[in-house]
Amino acid sequence: MTSQYGRKMVQIIAAGLTGAVLGAAGISVLHAQTAPTAPAFFVSNIQEVLDPALFQKYQAEGSKTSARYGARVIAVGPPALIDAPRSTQPKGIIFIMQFPSMKDLQAWWNSPEYSAVRPMREKATVGQIYVIGGLPTP
Repeated sequence: MTSQYGRKMVQIIAAGLTGAVLGAAGISVLHAQTAPTAPAFFVSNIQEVLDPALFQKYQAEGSKTSARYGARVIAVGPPALIDAPRSTQPKGIIFIMQFPSMKDLQAWWNSPEYSAVRPMREKATVGQIYVIGGLPTP
């Protein structure tokens, strides 16, 4: 009788441990699926256009390269100051693209498509490029 009771207890404990392990694995999967992701922003300050024709070609070709990486243009235009007497007005045009993640932005930057057109921008303009990680969104 005791050995039958012992076997039942072992089965119950094994079932409980299996349930706990499977439950923890399920929670990990759900957490990974719902974990917040942080967007990434590509910010370009084009201060001067040296070759307008080449820059137009870059814009036409470059704009075709980012959509497949989830990018969207969120701002384009000349910067403006809001009552900041000690600041100087940035020159040129600011261009901001948002990507779903830094991984997507880097994949676009290193893609064969963008790598082929990047030299046009480098030759046609003077300015700076920044990459900024955003805050996670739930």
